[in-house]
Amino acid sequence: MPEPAGESPIIGVRRPPMTRKTYRAVVLMGLAIVVLFVWDMMRGRWSGLIIAPVFAAPALLQALRPPTVIDAEGIRRPWRRPRMISWPEVASVLAPQLGLDWTRIRLTNGRTIDLTDVPPDRSAAVATLGGQSVVVEQQARRPALPAAPRTDREIEADVQRRAQALAAERQEMETRSRRIRPAG
Repeated sequence: MPEPAGESPIIGVRRPPMTRKTYRAVVLMGLAIVVLFVWDMMRGRWSGLIIAPVFAAPALLQALRPPTVIDAEGIRRPWRRPRMISWPEVASVLAPQLGLDWTRIRLTNGRTIDLTDVPPDRSAAVATLGGQSVVVEQQARRPALPAAPRTDREIEADVQRRAQALAAERQEMETRSRRIRPAG
């Protein structure tokens, strides 16, 4: 199907960008694994060879994963769920938010999908391709402020009311207890 004039498909970047903090953590973990592997080799144990593929597999899968493609037909996300999202399923494209390095879409069923390999500055282009609007996501409501501070009289009246309710409940329990088990 030919693309409409002026609307070329958006192809996601191969890998989501890593923050400086994440990059440092990955490098430190990699160095620790190399040191432990060398330590095992010096001791004559080669079981550390099993660890290398276990830690390398996620990085390899991330490098081999095909990017997200967004065009007039919809959003194709190979190796992810849902794989294909058609534009009628998309309710809106969410506006970029601070701290999120990807574009987010909201489906008609209420589910939010993160397009992790599409930068947030491309949100408007994604919305244009799908004929959707860019919507600012409403933040969660803050809880109501607590009531005004109570006076000493109000607190004392509340304590008295609770004490009376407790005494009435205790009296009722004693009455029930006597009915079940007569005294004597």
